Amino acid sequence: MRQKQTSTLEIGKRQIFLPWLSELGTSLLSSLHGEKSWTIARFLVTNGFDIEHPIDDLGISVLEKVLDDPEKVLGLSKVGANPNMTKDNGTCSIATLTASYAPRGVVKILVRAGTDFGRRNVFPRAALFSDTERIPVMEYLLDNCLVDIQQVENSYMKDNEILIGRGTALHMAVSVNSIKNVRFLLSKGAAEAR
Repeated sequence: MRQKQTSTLEIGKRQIFLPWLSELGTSLLSSLHGEKSWTIARFLVTNGFDIEHPIDDLGISVLEKVLDDPEKVLGLSKVGANPNMTKDNGTCSIATLTASYAPRGVVKILVRAGTDFGRRNVFPRAALFSDTERIPVMEYLLDNCLVDIQQVENSYMKDNEILIGRGTALHMAVSVNSIKNVRFLLSKGAAEAR
């Protein structure tokens, strides 16, 4: 169960009680755009809003919610969002989610923000999806993040049979019948097995 934040904020001589800051803050931060809006974000964060506070019972963070929007990712990284956040015992992270569905521009922003894309599970997740944006993302990860093309998908939970040993990026691309991803990976030197 989430604990409500009970912050007070002084505006002039008035003191305002903000028990709703966590609920309102996540909603506001995930919908902000434009430079003036980031003034609101900085205001929320400097006055007690926990930017890492989950926005729902699944543990989704504000940063995770906006990974498809480069402007919002950049803004959140500037106000303190953790680019290396993990959940689900480490099997899910900002890095793996970014590799799975975010555009290349978001990858670049998060690299500058300090995201560790060398973690296990990142590269195979990029190959698991066959949309047109995955090849530029995989190429960027290989060329700029020193990601191992033979990285193996694994689970950090010993009892999770679904995720254990799902294989390399090449295995993932084959499993979703993505001929584009398979061709790309083979052209970059991916091997069938480790």
